[in-house]
Amino acid sequence: MTMNTKQLFFTVLFVFTCLFANAQTATNESNRLIIANQDVNVLYRGYDNRLCIEVPGVPTSELVVKSENATFEFKDGTWFCRVTDDVKDVNINVYAKDGKTSYGTMSFGVRVLQDPVACIKLANGELWTADKGGLKKSQFEGATVVISYGTEPLNAPFTVTKFNLSVYDNQGTCVKISSDGNKFTEDQLKFIKGLKSGTIISLSNIEFTGAKSGKNMPFAPVVLK
Repeated sequence: MTMNTKQLFFTVLFVFTCLFANAQTATNESNRLIIANQDVNVLYRGYDNRLCIEVPGVPTSELVVKSENATFEFKDGTWFCRVTDDVKDVNINVYAKDGKTSYGTMSFGVRVLQDPVACIKLANGELWTADKGGLKKSQFEGATVVISYGTEPLNAPFTVTKFNLSVYDNQGTCVKISSDGNKFTEDQLKFIKGLKSGTIISLSNIEFTGAKSGKNMPFAPVVLK
């Protein structure tokens, strides 16, 4: 296989990876510039959007990516784009390393990223939120506390690192049991099993890392069935 053939092979492989990785791809036909968003077909403000930027035949190290309303960082084979201004669209300009040769410009719409929400992920994979009613004691077995962007179609995983389970008794005393992770501990599950139906459980001090890290994520009270 000659060097030109090898280069063509890897270029085709790269393009197909972009096209089929849950991506929306835009192509500038005049110079073959390809920009593929690996998550959705828009850019989110307040989120490190993962882009696949390719000019066939040009090494990634020779590309310069700029925008008036966004910053870019190339890391581990992916371009990360962070929208810096409150705008409706971002024009992404790709140049050669000399800063003069333009490979083209492409535009992506911008949406404001909603805040993530906390949910309980049941053992069957269902996400429970307060609007779905109460939970049976048995449903806490194998359940975890998770953070998600709700209806946003983003591949942006979060990791819950800590949360507290709290219950107030008849004397107004708060019983609090902590978990150093996203799973309900044996002590928490044992405590839940001993509670009466109708008891209100609170999850608080939920700490998480990910696209947005935080503490004290609010969580609606859980009523035991």
